[in-house]
Amino acid sequence: MRVLFETPSGFAIFGIDSGYLYDVGSDYTGTETIWVHCVDKESADFFVWLRAFLKLDNRSAAITAAGIDNSLVDLIEEMCNRGQKLIVGEPAYKEAIENLMGITCICDAAAEELMWGLQNLLHELVPEEKSEFGEQDRMYHSEKLLAYLRHNVPEFDIKPEMIDGRIALLASFMRRCDVASKEYA
Repeated sequence: MRVLFETPSGFAIFGIDSGYLYDVGSDYTGTETIWVHCVDKESADFFVWLRAFLKLDNRSAAITAAGIDNSLVDLIEEMCNRGQKLIVGEPAYKEAIENLMGITCICDAAAEELMWGLQNLLHELVPEEKSEFGEQDRMYHSEKLLAYLRHNVPEFDIKPEMIDGRIALLASFMRRCDVASKEYA
């Protein structure tokens, strides 16, 4: 499976072990735990890897209902094997790519969790990306991480904007300790 991720200056395509997103029945897979694997590069390296990065002068016009930038079309076609699904973070991208390129796309809750993780680790996963996300670009947040923190730290009214990389990393350690204590109890 491939992932199309919009960066501040272009698009990245990642390969992904989709079992981490869609398999259930394990304490470390499925939508509930994507965030656990997206708090540091060492964890992310087990299930997501950069395949290509394309810098564009005008990324905001790269994918519209009317068309897709030619260089982005070439990249997607090169990176997606026939019949392979492409995970995208925007319903409009899903619609445009499916209608204009005939590639099946996935844009669901797991995709949104994954987009948060890729955004969280952007510069570690895409070293060529030198730009930063602006506040208006930071549209993704992890609903599952937020729910985990609200459940395990109920004395605080935690808001999505309060969660930074350090808090996510600490929550990941807490989650891993919870799983280990269940396994060895």
